[in-house]
Amino acid sequence: MDIKVYVVLYSHIDVGWGYYWGPSLEYIERQNNVIAFSALNLIKNDPDFKWTVDNVYVIRRLLRDFPALQDFIISALKESRIEVSPPAVAISPLYIDGESLIRNVLLGREFYEKLGVKKHSPVFIAFDVTCHHPQLPQVLRKLGFECYVPGRPDMKAYKLKGVPIEFIWEGLDGSRVLCNRVSYGWAYVELKEPLSVKTWSEGAGGIIQHLEKKVADIYEEVEPPYIIYIGRDWHEFHPAICELIRYWRSKGRKVVIATPSEYFKHLSKKKLKVVKGDLDPVSWAAIYGVGGDIVRYNIIKAVNALLNCEKTCTIASLYGRKYPYRKIKKAWYHIAISWHHDMSHGYVSQIDCEKWIKILKNIRFWALSEIKHAVNYLASKINTVWTKGTPLVVFNTLPWRRVDKASLKIVLPEDLVPRVYDYKGNTVSCQVKVLRKIGDKRLVKVEFIAEVPELGYRVYDLR
Repeated sequence: MDIKVYVVLYSHIDVGWGYYWGPSLEYIERQNNVIAFSALNLIKNDPDFKWTVDNVYVIRRLLRDFPALQDFIISALKESRIEVSPPAVAISPLYIDGESLIRNVLLGREFYEKLGVKKHSPVFIAFDVTCHHPQLPQVLRKLGFECYVPGRPDMKAYKLKGVPIEFIWEGLDGSRVLCNRVSYGWAYVELKEPLSVKTWSEGAGGIIQHLEKKVADIYEEVEPPYIIYIGRDWHEFHPAICELIRYWRSKGRKVVIATPSEYFKHLSKKKLKVVKGDLDPVSWAAIYGVGGDIVRYNIIKAVNALLNCEKTCTIASLYGRKYPYRKIKKAWYHIAISWHHDMSHGYVSQIDCEKWIKILKNIRFWALSEIKHAVNYLASKINTVWTKGTPLVVFNTLPWRRVDKASLKIVLPEDLVPRVYDYKGNTVSCQVKVLRKIGDKRLVKVEFIAEVPELGYRVYDLR
């Protein structure tokens, strides 16, 4: 059958926002399980059903609570009955830093690889997030994605900007990804209400007329095949949703339940317009309040500390120190979750906001402590016998050479005017500030200009 319409059954699940389920994320996660069960029920009982989900957060929690389902879920994944867009959660491209975006994808993929699922979706779903910046095509292609779904802003806004429904998006470096900008709530239908007051044929017929109108509105003057998403936030799948699609097909429409990747493999055969630059440079950015700023501030501080922790601990491990793999992995997972578009926008309750800020601060404090231990370990391995005074070891965790101010506090004899020397015996520009006297000694702050190679160290002599 020459398919004309690919119907994707999708339920959008947030980390935040849905506090009508309860006062904290715990209750939202419990509802996530309800949604997942409605999907698994249909996977079990209807051969046509396929489930699309845009994060691994839901599956991970489901398997934590119900480990007996693991074999069933693995089987469904391998049979392409479940398709997951690989990020750990549905992130916001506007706010997330580059390293966190990469880790989000890698953590998601690693989760499924541990389940024995090697095939990854080529489609990056970005439903409910805005501000798709022009470097994304390059990043997406390097991560192995060929297709992108920019689900926001509203489709009317895209139309006013001259962005077609199907297009090729070209990034700053010329990288390209296939795109379809259909929003996930645009073709939503509810079966329960019409079927409660009408016969099956009457109720289903009315719903199909609604869907036909939506397809016509969305894909005006566009050649098939088309894709539509039936679902919305925390959409519980109706037991007869597949029967509805079969009924639609019986009326002559070439329609099938599918996953996004099934549709996108046909999109490459179409002649599409190339769109360059930002897809949406502003959109909702202004509506999120200071709560989001506070969360993102703590995320970025945790990310920076954790990156430096990884580097110093990796180098120290080459000299015999044990690498804290599990703790670093757990820290990255918490950071990945915090980058969900609702969490990072501050759309969480006060209870959850305080909880996650505490988690992020603890990650940062732990990372800084681990850096100190790793640096001290490395310093103990460095040959400083050439120094005549107090050896100073300055580390640089950046991937480029750095010339910058270094400082330390040290207790010295009162009559000593300290100088700093490099390994060649040359004096280095320095400044000494007396902080306070301690008996016949004094606590001083020494500042000097250090020149340190990329991802390396330099030894100086204080005397």
